[in-house]
Amino acid sequence: MGNEIHTRALAAMLFGYSLFEFLLRRKWQTQVNDGREKMKFAVRGSFGLFISLFIVTLGFTSLQLVLSYIVIAGANFLHESLRVGASKWDARKKTLEGYLFKQVLFVIGIFIAWRLAIPLQLHGWYVSVEQWLLASIESLNHPLKEHGGVLMILISTYLFVIDGGASIVRGLLNKFANINDTKQPTLEQSRNMGEWIGILERIITLTFVLTDNYSAIAFALTAKSIARFKELESDKKFAEYYLIGTSTSLAVAILVGLTVKKLIGM
Repeated sequence: MGNEIHTRALAAMLFGYSLFEFLLRRKWQTQVNDGREKMKFAVRGSFGLFISLFIVTLGFTSLQLVLSYIVIAGANFLHESLRVGASKWDARKKTLEGYLFKQVLFVIGIFIAWRLAIPLQLHGWYVSVEQWLLASIESLNHPLKEHGGVLMILISTYLFVIDGGASIVRGLLNKFANINDTKQPTLEQSRNMGEWIGILERIITLTFVLTDNYSAIAFALTAKSIARFKELESDKKFAEYYLIGTSTSLAVAILVGLTVKKLIGM
């Protein structure tokens, strides 16, 4: 029972971070315009990260966890504050590396916080509330009790490939200035639509990987290439942009899918 609670707690912490980083943060960041706004975002975002982590682990929150969340939120504030002066650096070359470094660092931080908080146990009041809620939806009672941790990991994975995958693709494309900075109308008009296509592409690919339908990935990629055939044939820059973006998008979804399958034993 103890190991089950500990696994569930780790899954909940990763879910809370993913919920903030790949969903809530994206919505807030669109409002950032200047240095002052960035600082406001840093404060608001760090508080939001703390609340997200606190709420999803409310059932087994301890003093050690709360203190760890304060440290993690403080690290997020420091990271966002440093980005205020990012215009002084070559942001084009540092965006992808910085983004990947941040994700790895925060996941390690969450894992350390989890390890330091062990042993954990569910609070009595939370168990009572959970049993009452699940009793009202009998069809979901058993699946949520038995596979709640796996469900949170899967949701976190989808959130990452949707938003995190888009950030990785953009970061890599930004390194190819001769492709990404082109003023050709075809490319400019395709960027927003291409990002949404990429999101759907990663969702579909991840689903196929998790369900072992690898041949369907090739079919989906072929269908996408056929739809873009005329543009690929007539516009070399667009073809390069397409190949880099699509290859990166697929690689993210496949690698993440295989990793998650290994971790949760699917």
